[in-house]
Amino acid sequence: MGNKMELVKRQAAAALITASSSLLFNVDKFEHAQRVARMLATSTLVPEHFRNNIGNCVIALNYADRINADPFMVLQNMYVVHGRPGIEGKLVIALINQCGRFEPLEFEETPTSCTATAREFKSKRTLRGPTVDAKMVSAEGWNKKPGSKWLTMPQIMYRYRAATFFARTYCPEV
Repeated sequence: MGNKMELVKRQAAAALITASSSLLFNVDKFEHAQRVARMLATSTLVPEHFRNNIGNCVIALNYADRINADPFMVLQNMYVVHGRPGIEGKLVIALINQCGRFEPLEFEETPTSCTATAREFKSKRTLRGPTVDAKMVSAEGWNKKPGSKWLTMPQIMYRYRAATFFARTYCPEV
């Protein structure tokens, strides 16, 4: 019984250490983030969904802190859909390539499909993400949205979406 209690105490202590290092649960870091967020919210160099919105800026700063990325880069590459933040495909590719688990992403492409692949350093296996094809693009309606880049630069969009699916499948922590 004593060993189990000791394990529970160690796990609780580890959880506290993790929570206290979080921007949202560390008072000093949170206050500093709010100061930075106020400055960012007044800048014309951030996307519209961050302007005059300190809360969105703090959330983006927390995200940048969690993934150990430059906050301005995150702000420039984050979007919001139905209240849920997402990041652009080019940032996904950068995060996968710099995470240290894989060789740089490669793409198997046709004019109407793309699959992201990468060789994992530890296992030496080449991992293949889900294939994004024209049928999926149409079924999801990605090419029907106003201003859709699927209509003007489909090959880039195939790569970005394939990289995002690869990340969701093999490295969601990234």
